[in-house]
Amino acid sequence: MDCWMCDAPADTAEHKIKKSLLVEIHGNGPYTGANAVSHVRDGEVRYLQGPGSELVKYRKCLCSSCNNDRSQPFDRAYDKFFQYVISHEAEIVERRVIDFADVYGASSFSRQQTDLYKYFVKLFGCDLSSHGLPVPQDLKQLLDKQHFKTRLRITFAVNEDKFLFAGPQHCPVGIGEMNFWPSDAKVNDERSYAWSTYFSFLHIFFWYAMSPTGPLGSAWTADSRWVYLGWFRPLSPEKRQEFEKKARSAPWRV
Repeated sequence: MDCWMCDAPADTAEHKIKKSLLVEIHGNGPYTGANAVSHVRDGEVRYLQGPGSELVKYRKCLCSSCNNDRSQPFDRAYDKFFQYVISHEAEIVERRVIDFADVYGASSFSRQQTDLYKYFVKLFGCDLSSHGLPVPQDLKQLLDKQHFKTRLRITFAVNEDKFLFAGPQHCPVGIGEMNFWPSDAKVNDERSYAWSTYFSFLHIFFWYAMSPTGPLGSAWTADSRWVYLGWFRPLSPEKRQEFEKKARSAPWRV
């Protein structure tokens, strides 16, 4: 398999859930006993031994040069982003806005929000590649540009049902299902994609060649100092009541 970024032989595997994010939320590991972290896929439950587990990696779809040197600024921008979100949860939820000047500083937020966007492109491209789907050319081309045009829109939304949990360490972290249309498109035909990733209360939605739907936040392409958060409540009223009852009696509430 070739690196989707540069077409060199792929020899490294990107994390589906960034290792540094798992460390931030669950510690360095090992994840055993009271610190056990479960991994659920297709209804099968397994357990992570630590933040570097192969269970949360894609197959090899990047070369070491692209995954390390070329995209290192993207990874650092994402680290700063999730650390800020986790440490400012109450403020963000109340205001429903993230100011990138607060995340990265007034003098560097323009450049670093672009690096953050490119991290999301990197993750999105790896997920597409893992499904055997073609990565659109505009996403490959923007990785080395500061100013670009693209058909990928990203939105941010608060999962209000996650307020039932106490802190990010009790919230699910992961990625959503890759959806694409039309299903019978050939390799070089254009598809529309919808996908997501999430941590703590924040869900990040990806919309390629399609308009964002629902109250899931304002569209962002690294082009604004502020990103405005939408909202959603995925649980049914019955399930929410059930989870509220469980949350009130959970050990972390004591």
